[in-house]
Amino acid sequence: GGQQRAKLGTADAERRRQEQEQQRLALQVVQEVTSALLNLRAAEQNVTTARSALTSAREDYRVQLLRYQAGRSVLVELLDALSARTRAESNVTQALFQFNIARDRLLR
Repeated sequence: GGQQRAKLGTADAERRRQEQEQQRLALQVVQEVTSALLNLRAAEQNVTTARSALTSAREDYRVQLLRYQAGRSVLVELLDALSARTRAESNVTQALFQFNIARDRLLR
């Protein structure tokens, strides 16, 4: 009789341990998914912001080019605008890269 109760007690304790482990894993998954989703949303916003900055930089370069061609500005101003446009293009590429990483992490 004592062995039977001991076995039942051990089995019950093991069942409770497994239930707690299952709950812990469920909470961990929820936390990881929530974190990945928030990272994806932030990356999506970064892409939008980078694209807006690129549009602005392209327009600034276009204006500077027209001014330079009309003799109203110096080459340095045109080169500065070109540099800003190039940085903005690089920022869009980087933002898209980070977005894809965040999306892959969410899918994982």
